[in-house]
Amino acid sequence: AVACSCEALALADGSRAARLPVMVLLASALAKLERHLAAVASCDVGLRLLPWASGTSHQTREQERLLLRRAGCFLVLGQPAQALSDYRSAVKLNSRSAQAAAGVQEAWRALQSMHVQDSLYDVLGAARDTSEDELKKAYRKLALRWHPDKHAQSDGPTRAEAEVRFKQLQDAWAILSVAETRAVYDEELSRRS
Repeated sequence: AVACSCEALALADGSRAARLPVMVLLASALAKLERHLAAVASCDVGLRLLPWASGTSHQTREQERLLLRRAGCFLVLGQPAQALSDYRSAVKLNSRSAQAAAGVQEAWRALQSMHVQDSLYDVLGAARDTSEDELKKAYRKLALRWHPDKHAQSDGPTRAEAEVRFKQLQDAWAILSVAETRAVYDEELSRRS
């Protein structure tokens, strides 16, 4: 399939409209051969063809397929932030796409599991013996840094990372800001050590 796609690309060299479906097929074949970096590159080429193509529903479907393929490859390559961005773009193109919706959830879980910290203190960048005031300062500093509003204009991967980190900060602060829950957490942490 890869060889046939390459031959078809050579024949369709002058026609962007003819190259688009071939790039979709090539990316699919490369992904099935577990050549994910090459598949991502093929998707990139296909997506760059789109601005010059007329906006037909067929080409919107091809764009969706390229985004879904590239997102799947990003997940396999361990790049969930990029995958999440592509899945979200695919959802914008087709809000009824079950594959895109499932992909958003899968990429989100992968992104969250990538950022799991050893302890809530690590999330806040503080030591276990940090005072309440110092803990509050650490939380505020990181909350300002990772607040979603600050990253609203950022690219997809950066925005997704900011969302994950801000949620982790909120979760850590919810436990460590209350003396009773902090004591219970410290006790649990001591048992794990």
